[in-house]
Amino acid sequence: MATITKRKVKGHVYYYLVEGKRVDGKSRLVKQQYLGRAEQVVARLEGQPPEPTRVRVAEYGGSQALLSMARRLRLVEIIDAVAPKRDQGLSVGTYILLAVLNRVLAPCSKAQLHEWFRHTALYHDFSVREGDLRSQRFWDHMGYLTVDRIREVERRLTQHMAVEFDLDLSTVVYDATNFYTWIDTQTASELAQRGHQKQHREDLKAVGLALLVTTDFNIPLFHAVYPGNRADSQQFQSVTEDLIDRYQTLRAHCDHMTPERSPVFGNYNMFTVVGPEFFASNECRDRGDRPRRVAEPRGRPPVGAGLTKATQVIPEMRVLGNNALDS
Repeated sequence: MATITKRKVKGHVYYYLVEGKRVDGKSRLVKQQYLGRAEQVVARLEGQPPEPTRVRVAEYGGSQALLSMARRLRLVEIIDAVAPKRDQGLSVGTYILLAVLNRVLAPCSKAQLHEWFRHTALYHDFSVREGDLRSQRFWDHMGYLTVDRIREVERRLTQHMAVEFDLDLSTVVYDATNFYTWIDTQTASELAQRGHQKQHREDLKAVGLALLVTTDFNIPLFHAVYPGNRADSQQFQSVTEDLIDRYQTLRAHCDHMTPERSPVFGNYNMFTVVGPEFFASNECRDRGDRPRRVAEPRGRPPVGAGLTKATQVIPEMRVLGNNALDS
């Protein structure tokens, strides 16, 4: 809260605008601005404003647009609910948000995060000290995000996003790829492995990444990372249960996702066609049912092409094939 205080120096009274905040449970002075003597304050209020003595230029548009979207997504709120910590300093969600904004706007090392931050208008939105954005502090907070917590954050985030933005989830697309890393050969890693590298860098270790996205704007709904030496077909079989769980979670919160509007998971030139009766039943796992896989030529086939008669009767089903996200 900002207040005006006066100080007496050598018999003269001067006025200051001061602002204090509680930091780590203690009251701290975070801003102080000299206003002058009483007659100077009155003259400024009654006359023309003085010329600025200095100007601070900061990035504004991009950071504020992304911050507005993050607030609409409730990103910080969701992360903090899943990964709570003591009410001391920045929260886990705030650290992740600042790292995301930096990665989108001006990627740099974590050691340079504060230097980037102080050249943006974000200092109006977050009370951040220089020591808060040291690289070690960032990695300390990353330790709160275990694999299970990351999955829970993703589940809550996609669930809220589907409702908030009224996403069309009648057809979704699944695809997998991999990307190379600069992880040293001698560094032990379960994820970074040598295998078929799609960017033709077999000399480097790769990590696999699978995504489930919407057909509109390719909004991610599910992700999985896996060893770079695992074939995409093997990975697809291993995440089938997870894809079903995510679909059922989203369907419970979206009016337009009903058993009559079932998704198609497209993976390269193999399509996994899931009928409405599969998702409608709560006993699908107990019966041992699995999605049917139908081979198709590469590219996008016409709706219903090459599908079995039982599959063709599924209403409002669309099939997307290889390179569906690029078309």
